Amino acid sequence: MKAVVFLLLVLKEAGSCNAFSNDDFSKDNFPKGGWGGPPSSDECETDTGSCGCCLMMQKVDKLKSNLTAKLDELENEYNTVSNTFTSMTTQRSAFSATMFENPKTSNAWGPIQTPEPLCTKKKFSDLRNDYNANTGIYTAPYKGIYSISVSVFHDAGQGSNEQSCVMVYRNGVMFAGSEEVHTVDHEDSTTVSVTVQLEKGDTVEVKLKAGCLLCMENDNYNVFSGFLLYAYE
Repeated sequence: MKAVVFLLLVLKEAGSCNAFSNDDFSKDNFPKGGWGGPPSSDECETDTGSCGCCLMMQKVDKLKSNLTAKLDELENEYNTVSNTFTSMTTQRSAFSATMFENPKTSNAWGPIQTPEPLCTKKKFSDLRNDYNANTGIYTAPYKGIYSISVSVFHDAGQGSNEQSCVMVYRNGVMFAGSEEVHTVDHEDSTTVSVTVQLEKGDTVEVKLKAGCLLCMENDNYNVFSGFLLYAYE
């Protein structure tokens, strides 16, 4: 802002230099030294009486060039921020689902002999329909960084040795997991929460580990959720 005010003041003062124009710097006006364009800053500083206005205009031109370069820089930064904001508002994906469709009834699953997909069939939310409730698979719509979490619970009862455990797979390969082994209490739960890079089209699913048990009594204890933190090329 100070630079703009200064420029306006300089331009105002320069307005009094009406005697100078492009014709004033023709070779006829410089017969001794030959034509070499307007006087340099050194010449104007030496002969301030005759070249004061010329020196002022040179400084104004330099100031205008600096301001133009700064405006171009600010415009580029604005475009970068604008494009990032547009990407954030248009490239979105989020889902959350629970295992059982009817949370008002008592349900149990397991223990099982081999790992099986955890199909959380009741959706709380699914912004783009990227989560398939029938298969339990989430498909990444964009290349980017995602947050994935899953919580599971079981009530094995007194004297049981079952455990609460879960595994998270990316493209069919396990990359995260958690478990809680039953000890003195008969209610156990565990949670996995990871931040992971996914390519467009990558799949994420949750499986129940062999020997594990899940159950629900009058609440949504087993939940699979995920969302896109940010996308990038």
